[in-house]
Amino acid sequence: TDDGVGEVSFRLKPLPPFRLDLTAWAIRRRPHNTIDHFDGETYRRVVVLDGQPAVISVRQIAPPKSPEIEVLATGPGVSMKTALAIEAIVNRILGLSLDLRDFYRLARDDAALGPMVNRLIGMKPVRFPTNFEAFTNAVACQLVSLTAGMHVVNRIAEKYGRTCDVDAARLHACAEASDIARAGVEDLRALGLSRP
Repeated sequence: TDDGVGEVSFRLKPLPPFRLDLTAWAIRRRPHNTIDHFDGETYRRVVVLDGQPAVISVRQIAPPKSPEIEVLATGPGVSMKTALAIEAIVNRILGLSLDLRDFYRLARDDAALGPMVNRLIGMKPVRFPTNFEAFTNAVACQLVSLTAGMHVVNRIAEKYGRTCDVDAARLHACAEASDIARAGVEDLRALGLSRP
């Protein structure tokens, strides 16, 4: 486009069953998560592609037993050349290719596990898009509680994460290692991290 912002959209078919609402709930963990957004229909987050921020938006357009999702990515680094990378990121975050049939069979007859698993059929195991984001969450969320840790992760993203504007809202990516490496120790302590 003229403003240097690219856009790609495509559809993916997760291994069934798949429910975006439950899977987005799992990656968000807490309602005050400012990196992962879900409005009841669309999951959104900012990711970084070759140093450029991009917003990915995901909507489920077919039912859990024969699921299909629609992915829209926009941002300065988005092009047809990055479509495969975006697909891989969405697959990683939302666990689209994970086959849980053996787990469902195992859990079905378990008196304690069965009822819970039945309520959550379609939720996939989620992962962070990068190992550094997983590390950031692991460190911050072991502090006092998951809720307190999410506040720390949010503050780090708001101070050091790349941003994209969507629908009059500024969304933040999780900070990358190179962004944190330039931060001073006292700056990080002010965000809620402490020295060992």
